[in-house]
Amino acid sequence: MKAEDVLGDKAYIWAVILLLLEIAILIYSAMFMSERLRADKSQDASKTLERVLGSFNPAQPAAAAASFMLVCEQESYSGAISVVRPSVVYIEVQYDPTVTTSAAGVAGGLAFDAAKNDSGRRYGSGVVIDSTGYILTNYHVVADAVEIEVTTFSSDSRTFNASIVRCSEREDLALIKTDAGYNLPEATLGDSSKVEVGDVVIAIGSPFGMEHTATLGIISDERRSVVIDGRLYAAMLQTDAAINTGNSGGALVNIQGEVIGINTAIYAPTGVFTGVGFAIPVDRAKALLAESLVLEPKAAGGV
Repeated sequence: MKAEDVLGDKAYIWAVILLLLEIAILIYSAMFMSERLRADKSQDASKTLERVLGSFNPAQPAAAAASFMLVCEQESYSGAISVVRPSVVYIEVQYDPTVTTSAAGVAGGLAFDAAKNDSGRRYGSGVVIDSTGYILTNYHVVADAVEIEVTTFSSDSRTFNASIVRCSEREDLALIKTDAGYNLPEATLGDSSKVEVGDVVIAIGSPFGMEHTATLGIISDERRSVVIDGRLYAAMLQTDAAINTGNSGGALVNIQGEVIGINTAIYAPTGVFTGVGFAIPVDRAKALLAESLVLEPKAAGGV
C-alpha cells in the first residue's frame, strides 16, 4: 500500500471520529438544554406556588393547599362581616307587659327569637337601611313598644331613641327611625330571589344581649313555610347559622356582604339553638320600605 493511501485512510477515519464527536456534543447539548428548561419551569412553578401558598412545604402539599383555602375563606367572611356589622344595631324596647302579643309566640318548638324579661323589657336587633336613621327590624321586636332605644356599632356604643314608622304584623316586619345627628353606616340589600340551598350565609345580631355577634352557616332551604303562634309564614329562608334569642331583626348576609334576609325565628324545643333558624327574605321587605320611606315617623307603639 502506498504511503499516500494510508494517510488518506487515516484522514478519513479522523474525519468520521470528529463528525461523531460533533453529533455527540449536539445530542448532549440538546439533552442538557431540555433538562435545564424543565428545571427552570419547575423552579418557576415552585416560586409561583410559594407566592400563592406562602411558605410552601413540598412534603405536605395537601396541608399547604388546605391552609391557603382556609385563609381565603377567612378573608372573604371577614370582609363580608366588616361591611355589614357597622350597620347592625342593638334594639332594646320597653313594652306594655299587660298586652298579649305574638312576640312571645311558641308553636311546636318554633319561637320568635326576641328576648324579654319580667320588667317589660325586650331586646333584639335591627339593620340600618338608610343613613338618615331608618332601621329595619321585626314587628315582634317593637310590638306594643312604649320606648325604643337603639345602640350603634362603634367604639363608644352610642344609644339613641327611636320611633316606629310602619309595621306589618302579617309579614313580621317593622321600620323604625332614629335621629343620631349624623349619617349612620347603611347596609346593602341583596336579591333574595337568587339564594340557593348550600349558599354560605352569616347571621349578625345580638343573641342573649351579646351585641353584634356573627355566626356562619349555609342556606338549608330557600322556601320553607312555618307556622308560628297560629300564623303561617311562607317561603322563609332556613339556615343552620346559629340564631338565638336576641337575633330577631338582625341581618342574614351572603359572603358579598349583602343583606338577603332578616333573622326572625328559631326551632328551639329546649329554648336554644338547634341548627334550624328562619329569616324573612329581604325582597319581601322591599315593598314595605318603598311604601314607608316617604312617611313621617309615628310615636312608639303606632302600627
